[in-house]
Amino acid sequence: LRWLAVALLAGGVTALAAEVPRLLRRLEYFRVRRVEVVGTRYMAPQAVLEASGITAESSIFDEADVWRDRLLRHPLVAAVRIERDLPWTVVLHVTEAEPVVFVRTPELRPVDGSGRLLPIDPAERSLDLPVLAVASQIGEDERISDPESRTLLAVLNAVRGSEPALA
Repeated sequence: LRWLAVALLAGGVTALAAEVPRLLRRLEYFRVRRVEVVGTRYMAPQAVLEASGITAESSIFDEADVWRDRLLRHPLVAAVRIERDLPWTVVLHVTEAEPVVFVRTPELRPVDGSGRLLPIDPAERSLDLPVLAVASQIGEDERISDPESRTLLAVLNAVRGSEPALA
């Protein structure tokens, strides 16, 4: 009988511990009041915040995976780490995709190492990048689709990997 009481108590404590974040989400005190964005160079902090989906109604105890997934859908976000600083601050550590080359589409547009178009306006940001000598085709997935441009990009990435100063 003692073991049954201990097992029930342990089960109750475990269930309560699992429910605490859900219950705390409802408290106004734990609403997100501040978001810090760290590590961006091309994205404005406001753009990161909008892409994350964090709002004034968000709680510090909301699922961070939802915010992470939303951020990773943005073409400029390569990786993100999310920290909570209780009671109401969220810190977004963003690693941006790096532009490696300009492609002609026919206008010059920056792409990353995977051939994905990056939403960086060359008129607003000074980018010192090589230019692929061929006109590039862009697919519906916003990536370089023609084989010639993909081959040139692969060669450039190999050079960047082995001789960064040369690239």
